[in-house]
This record gives sequence, C-alpha cells and structure tokens, in this order.
Amino acid sequence: MSGGHLEGVLGVFQKLLASKAHDHEGFFILNSLMEFLPLDVFSGYLPTIWTLLFRRCAPAAPLSFRDFSSHVSNLMPGGSSLEM
Repeated sequence: MSGGHLEGVLGVFQKLLASKAHDHEGFFILNSLMEFLPLDVFSGYLPTIWTLLFRRCAPAAPLSFRDFSSHVSNLMPGGSSLEM
C-alpha cells in the first residue's frame, strides 16, 4: 500500500475495534491485511495492533477475537491453534 493508505485502513480498524457492535468488521480488516500484504509492509505497526487487540479483549475475549487469533496462528510458520 502506498500513499499513506495503510494508516487510513488501520485507523478504520481501530475505530471498528473500539465498537462492540462492529468489532468483528475490524477483525475482518486486520485478517485481510495479514493475509494479503507482506509482513514487512505492516510490521512497524504490529506493536500498536497487538496493544489494541489486547486492550479490546481485556475483560473477556470476544468470539471474533478467538476466531481471529486462531486464524493468525494458522498463518504463522508451524501454525498451531492458540488455546483460549
């Protein structure tokens, strides 16, 4: 992604993640970024992404986060499901 579009997409992700009614859409955006973009494109944003994700699931992980974390673990080398 060029021209600062990634920052805009990540901003939308952040806004959606903050909403209980729409957090699943935020996970869909993040899932798509991770699936279709090379890691080096968004690796600089990973600390912030993880912070947002962990803050969102602090009281109890929503089902969408569990689904997302399972998918992420399968994308990682040697991917095995995360237990939640």
